[in-house]
Amino acid sequence: MPWILQEGERQKVSVTTDVSSLGSLTADGGEIIGFVRWYDLKSGTVEWIFENRSSLLKHIVLLRNGYMFGGAFWPVYVANSDGRGASTNPSDNFGVNWIDSASSNIPLKNLGTAKNTMPIGLVTTTSSTVSINNGNTTVAFIFTLGGGSKYSVLEGGFSETMPPVIQNIFSVSQLYCGKACIGYDTQRVLDWDTQTGTSLQGYLPNPASVDTCVFMLPSGSPFDTLKYRDKFKLGIC
Repeated sequence: MPWILQEGERQKVSVTTDVSSLGSLTADGGEIIGFVRWYDLKSGTVEWIFENRSSLLKHIVLLRNGYMFGGAFWPVYVANSDGRGASTNPSDNFGVNWIDSASSNIPLKNLGTAKNTMPIGLVTTTSSTVSINNGNTTVAFIFTLGGGSKYSVLEGGFSETMPPVIQNIFSVSQLYCGKACIGYDTQRVLDWDTQTGTSLQGYLPNPASVDTCVFMLPSGSPFDTLKYRDKFKLGIC
């Protein structure tokens, strides 16, 4: 499972001359394009690049390597962002917050690959707000792109023998914004610590009431394959 380098972990990364594409996909009849290429092959860092070729604002999520981008270790990101968390290491400030009604229609600004940060939200395969549960809903980075804009972000933990696999890129529609009771499987945090050699914590309380948005995947979309047991319910806990 790749280790996400949110904001490049503020890591000093030297760009290699090998920037060959590792795959690309389109959505919305070619209006949305996503592709991945090596950013630094030696360190195993890739660059995901998204482009909105339409004139309309679009919300985008990425399915790669078997699960939604951002969906593996999100409790750690939320707990250790923007002054939250006990660590004083700048690399542990992931800058990840829940997307909400106030921010859901504000396009992301591409400030340079190593400085980018994206919000997280819920994505679901159901069109009914009363049917949302851990079997049809998960957490993912939400990329909000204005018409004609591009956005890019780094992700690490890959190699030539374990490359990124871009499976699907989806344009998602907003289903709900408001209070949600979200709980996470603590195994996510344990897996983070095992892979990174750190001892960061997930957010507390667990579950917690948050302000966020739920986005609906297109009908028939492939879904997350991670087996964590999170809990999702609209409204307060």
